[in-house]
Parts: sequence; structure tokens; C-alpha cells
Amino acid sequence: MNMTRRIVLSGLLILMAIILTSCIEKPKTLTSENGQVDWHSNDQLVILNGEWKVYKNTLVSPDDHEGLQDQPFALRKVPSYWKKEKYGTYSLQVRIPDHKIGQPLALKLPRIYTSYEIWIDGNLKKESGKVAKLKDSAIPLGNPETIYFTPTNNDIDILIQVSNFHHRKTGISGLVIVGEINEVQKINKLGMIVTWFTLGALTVLALIQLLFYFHRRKNKIHLYLGLFCALIGFRALLKGNSDIFFIIEKLSWVTAVRLDYIIIFTSISLFSLYMSLYFPKSSKGKFNSITLFVSILSIGVIVFTEPIYFTNLIYIFYVLLFINTPYYLYLAVKGIQEKTEGAKVIGSMFLVLLGTVILDILYNSILVNTTVQTTSLGLIIFFTGQSYVETRRYVTALEQEEFLSEEIENTNREVIMTLGEITETRSKETGNHVRRVAEYSYLLGIKYGLSTDEAELLKVASPLHDIGKVAIPDEILNKPGKLTDEEFEIMKKHSLIGYQMLKYSDRKLIKVSATIAYTHHEKFNGEGYPRGLKGEEIPLFGRITAIADVFDALSNDRVYKKAWEIEDIITYFEQEKGKHFDPKLATIFLENIEEFIKINQIYRDK
Repeated sequence: MNMTRRIVLSGLLILMAIILTSCIEKPKTLTSENGQVDWHSNDQLVILNGEWKVYKNTLVSPDDHEGLQDQPFALRKVPSYWKKEKYGTYSLQVRIPDHKIGQPLALKLPRIYTSYEIWIDGNLKKESGKVAKLKDSAIPLGNPETIYFTPTNNDIDILIQVSNFHHRKTGISGLVIVGEINEVQKINKLGMIVTWFTLGALTVLALIQLLFYFHRRKNKIHLYLGLFCALIGFRALLKGNSDIFFIIEKLSWVTAVRLDYIIIFTSISLFSLYMSLYFPKSSKGKFNSITLFVSILSIGVIVFTEPIYFTNLIYIFYVLLFINTPYYLYLAVKGIQEKTEGAKVIGSMFLVLLGTVILDILYNSILVNTTVQTTSLGLIIFFTGQSYVETRRYVTALEQEEFLSEEIENTNREVIMTLGEITETRSKETGNHVRRVAEYSYLLGIKYGLSTDEAELLKVASPLHDIGKVAIPDEILNKPGKLTDEEFEIMKKHSLIGYQMLKYSDRKLIKVSATIAYTHHEKFNGEGYPRGLKGEEIPLFGRITAIADVFDALSNDRVYKKAWEIEDIITYFEQEKGKHFDPKLATIFLENIEEFIKINQIYRDK
């Protein structure tokens, strides 16, 4: 199974796990009827779904609750939303067996739109926002909360006053759960884990994408993805449980809702831009234009109107999603057909994301009941797959870069070697001289203790040691006999000429070649040319190349002489230690002369 299939399969398995965890692995549901429910089972945790009594447009308190038994009420399913009423009171009676009396319990409330007060057995337990009959007096908040209480009799009376003048929907938005404290806390911890995991994962993904963008600003895919992940991560915090809401506790409810809706419309625009850039061949500009136009218009409405109005824009978002989803699928399918790299992974992960989005839309419409919202997890799956694709792209690009770098390096070597060969051709020498000098220099550098990289640099740079000879007249360069003093002075200029030809380069390799060309005729005792440097004033690469050049000159035929016998060469080097040559380098050369002779034989002039 290749890596792409593994990624796709992993995403599908995670989606299945999310769906199963959200829809199946929930506490037992007790369905209430006529505002009453019987909890005589041994379950440690139960969901209080079903029919709750609702007193419309009436705020019932425990003091007058008994007197309202004969008052008209409606039966509403929980969870559900109201359509018209601005305030009212929920009532539910939970009957418990004797062994639960005196046992500490916890009641977990979902988000309630948009403010509420809750009493249990006549005791006020929590106020979230301010409940009121008039908009000017009401303060919206309605955060999810966990209420702790201890029942004193067989009937637990739950009374929840609710008011809403600020949001399109009113009422209890999710599951009401009651049970033993440790079991309820487990659910709270799960919510905390999901929220923090989502926030952490999306933050990391955002940072990675933004770092990619700042490293390579031409590729705006990473900018859009980074901003998208950052926004969704922040939204996860906005929508998180009240246990973590303290981070943004100074943020008003209206501002939080406004930010939430701005993020929704900004995110779909960023995602559309991302998909279009990822599949540029198949992208249709009109889809992006429509999405951007509608999103900008919607954001304008969000900024300048109240939540009671702009929260209805969620239906516009659903329309955009409905229009764009087939477009995104089209891009992915075309990308797969065109063999766009990573198209299979992106397409498959988008299906996973789509599944989680649909699940959350159904949750927000109270068509399904889930313990966690899943879109953020779907986004993590999607962008993990996308990060895998991008990582693979960068690895491929890096491998290609390494290949090209190696090709360039090899080309540089060949160019330098060819230049050296051209120089030697002018002096009627074969090009093998520069190859032998390069190999001698590398071997002597390694034996001396240079690193492989340093020795390799020396090997590549040394073939240009006599590049300055291109400026020496042929009658001097190819003279078969001994040069006159005047001719020798002209010949000596090739070191300076070679240096001047190479010294202006910014490339390390050429700079080293310039140094070698300038100093390989210097002598350890200071009697060399062109500057008369002495001892370690002569750069190491120049001292090494000097030995390599002289050994090759002595061991091969030249226009002005025949090759020396090896014994004579050894004698000469022994005599010139500390004079012509660095004594340490000369000793190393003589100790390993068999290896130098072998190189000479491999690259022997034909």
C-alpha cells in the first residue's frame, strides 16, 4: 500500500471514528413526557431529551411555580429552538430512586440562547447573562455550564428562565446531561481535550504554512492556508466550552458572535482561493468572484448590524457552501485526471472534511445530537493531508535541487578541467597534466589531514594553477631549450596574470583557484615568485599544489626535457625539503609516493 492510499485510508478511518464517537458513544437518553422523566435505571449518566414544559412569554420563579400548575404551557422538545417568543421558562421534573437521594450530582447544560437563570429544587444555581422581558435590560451570554447539586428527595425540579433579544434562535441548543459528578467531568474533559487539541493543531498548521509563505512569498497557497487555519483555530476558542472562555472573558458576547460570523465568511473565501491556486488549470474565476463578493457583502452586514439580523446570514453561508462544494469536487477530480501531484490526497481529505461539515450543519439544525462539533477535526484531517502533500513536494524539490546542485558542481569541475586542458594544450602538453595535478593535490590534502570537502575543493580548484599561461607568447611557452633570463621573467608573469584573471569572482571555488595560481610557484625558503613569500606565509593550498605540479613536471616528458627516474625525483624532494617545499608536506609525499606513482600511471600521457 503506497503512502497516498495510507493517508486517504487514515482520513476515512478518523472520519468514521468521529461519527461513531459523536453519534453512538453517548449516555443513555431518557425521553421525558409532559415535563416529567423517570430516572430509575442504574445508569451513571443520562441525557434529558424529550418534552419539557415551556411557559411562553412568562418568567416563572420557584416562588410562583406551584401556583402555575394550572396555567397554560407548551411542550417543547429539547433540544430545539423557539421561533417567535422572546422569553419563557423551561420546567422539567426528574424522578429518582431512593439510593440517589443525597448523592452529589452534576447537570451539564449546553449553550442556551442567549441568557438564562437555572434553579434546581428551588435554589438558584447559575446566571449566564441577564434574563429580562425587555431588550434594554437583557444581557446575552448563555455559555455552556456544569451545575453541581445534591437532591434531597425523589423529585428533582429543574427550572430554567430564558430570554433572547439578540440572536436568530432561542432555546436550548444541545444535550442536557445529568449524572454522577465524575462521569460528567469526563465529558467536560473530552470537550476540553477536543478544543485544546483543535486549537493547538490548527495553530501549528497555521505557523507551518505561514513560515512556508515567508520563505517563498510567490506561493500564496501557504498564505491562504495559514490564515485559514489561524482563523478556524481562533473560532474553536470562541465556540469552546465555558471552562476555557476565561481566555477571552473581556470579549463581549456581541463581539464574539460578530467575530464568529466574520471568520465563517472569510474562511470560505480563503478556502476557495486555496483550491483555485492548487488546481489552477481547472479553476473558474467566476466562482471565486461570487464567493468573494458575497463574503465581503456579508461581512459588511455583520459589522454594521446587530446579531439578531446578521445571524440569519448563516443561510447565505449554507448557499455558498452548497454552490462551492460541487466546484471543489470538480477541481479535485480534474486534478486527479490531470495527474496533479497530491490531487488524490486533497480530494479524499476534502470528502472527509465535507462529511464533518454536514454532520455539524445537522447538529446546528438539531437534526442530530452529537457530543462534539466535528468540523474543526475534519479541518485538521484535511490540512494534515495537505501538509503531507506539501512536505512531499518540498522533499521532491529538495531532491531535485540536490541533483541540480550536483550537476552544476560537476559542470563546474568539467569547465575548470577543460580550461586547464586548454592552457596545457597551448604549451604542447596533454590535458592529463591538470588531471594528475588535481588527483595529486587531493591525495596529499587528505594525507595532510584536510577534510574531504576541503580536499575536494582543492582538487577542483587546482587545474587552473597555470591558467595565466594563456597570455605567455608561444615562442617562450614552447621553447625547447632553456629560457634566457629575460624570457624567464616573462614566463614568471603567468602567476600574476592567472591571479588577476580569477580574483574578481565572488565564488569560493574561483577565489581558491586564484590563490593557487598566484602562490604555487612560491618557495618555502622565500626564493620563489611572484611575491617571495616564505614558510607558512604561503597558503596551504599553494604549498600542496607546488609539490603536485613539480612532481608531475619531473615524472613526465616536457618539451624541454625527458621524464626523470623515480629515484632521482625522491632524491630531489629530499634535498628540497625546507627549501622549495614545505618539509612536512614533502615528508608526507615521500612516505606515500607509491600512491602518487599509481595516479601518474593511471593518467599517463598517451
